[in-house]
Amino acid sequence: MAGDDAEDFSAFYARNYRRIHEYVLRRVPNLFAEDIVSDTFTIAWTKWDAAKQSGIPWLYKTASHLVNNLLRSSGMKDTPLSLMIESPGDDGISDGAYDALCALRAMKIEDREILMLSAWEGLTPTEIAKVLDCNVGTAYVRIHRARARLVRELEGKPDGRSGHAKQRSIAQGG
Repeated sequence: MAGDDAEDFSAFYARNYRRIHEYVLRRVPNLFAEDIVSDTFTIAWTKWDAAKQSGIPWLYKTASHLVNNLLRSSGMKDTPLSLMIESPGDDGISDGAYDALCALRAMKIEDREILMLSAWEGLTPTEIAKVLDCNVGTAYVRIHRARARLVRELEGKPDGRSGHAKQRSIAQGG
């Protein structure tokens, strides 16, 4: 790698490390996160031309593959998202946030991932299309459908409250 490439990669790493680290932490336990992030940037270094050309979507896609490989090989079922909502009495999380996390947990992994890429990671539909290897129109449709399913999950309870808030209220003795 030429000197300019090394400088460009260093800047790329500094600019994107935190985003990728946070992304991975939301998907795997902390114990594994640093290794996955390190592997992501090692792969970016070895495939610098592709990484440089595609930018942050390339990093998310690579990190996603590494996360999925770990989850598959280890048989892990609970992700940090799941673990965050195991204790509904936690005062550090509002009812609305608790409801949203529970609704996300109840969704198919594909819907959860596209919603998190859009809302939590702040990726545009064009960037999401690159991460998911689909065209931009398909990404828009998937985002729209996943949002609609999330709304149905949150509003689909007869008493007007989501079942998640009701469960939390019961767990807190209310």
